[in-house]
Amino acid sequence: MTSEDVPVIVQKCIEFVSAHGVKSEGIYRHCGVGSRIAAVLDLFAKDAHGTYLSKENFSEHDVAGALKRFFRNLPEPVITLELYQPLLHCAEIENVQQKLLKYQSLLKQLPLRPNFVTLKKLLGHLRVITELATENKMSIPNIASSFGSTVMSGSMDSSTVNSYAGDNFSGSTKEITVLVDFLTFYEVLFEVKDEEIQKERKILQALESFNKQILSPPRAGDFLMGIYWIDRKGEAINMRLKTSLTAGQLCRALLDREKMEPDPAYTLHEVIFDDKLCSFSLRTFKVCQLFTLFRPVLRESFFGSLRSACPGR
Repeated sequence: MTSEDVPVIVQKCIEFVSAHGVKSEGIYRHCGVGSRIAAVLDLFAKDAHGTYLSKENFSEHDVAGALKRFFRNLPEPVITLELYQPLLHCAEIENVQQKLLKYQSLLKQLPLRPNFVTLKKLLGHLRVITELATENKMSIPNIASSFGSTVMSGSMDSSTVNSYAGDNFSGSTKEITVLVDFLTFYEVLFEVKDEEIQKERKILQALESFNKQILSPPRAGDFLMGIYWIDRKGEAINMRLKTSLTAGQLCRALLDREKMEPDPAYTLHEVIFDDKLCSFSLRTFKVCQLFTLFRPVLRESFFGSLRSACPGR
């Protein structure tokens, strides 16, 4: 889990699609390659925090497919089964204000962590996708068609779905209606603050800006990196590093310099857009490549304490 109690696979897949696929036509509708989707899921099953997804190995459709399959294969859907029929009934309410109040009441019955926060994270991402529908062709109805059964009924077969839906409902059709409502009224139903919306927009802009950059080849010879403890404030410690140095080796070198015992909790983080988006890198990832891809930052990982160390440019 991340610090927000969102599954790491959800967070990282969303970040990948945000960086590489928000404008791709048919994102979340087109299928990725089955073997690569399985490979993504296998990587996260083995080491979720240590998994690094690269465009060289996976397309945006592979990762989008892995995210959908993760939700589809959950033992119980992210929207719990006891809320399934009440939500379908709610979708039938014609008065919009009454419908929204009922939706809000039902959503509050979800376990806050991880169900509610994970659903909010996913729908916030999908809402961004729909706002770019002129380019990716994924309007709210299209996204809802692709994700409705994934988040509401998961791997249940049609007969089971209909048994939960009740005699008067066609489960799969109403699932789409519910998700259309969730996406249309996302800010109201999930009590999204304006600052959260602005933050998401800025993160998306940063990711798009990064994605347009032409990646330069790895540097030749040694280079200097400024290392910051705790945050990017104060005076940096300049270290001369070899291009072959990995993130894990840099962590050990810095701790040794500071006369500290080796601590596997320290990891090299990648920060873009002034600390608004941060993810830690695989220990085997070369530091010189981080200069090419991101503004590098060294911090402790999610499962460590809050002590941190940060290198900056």
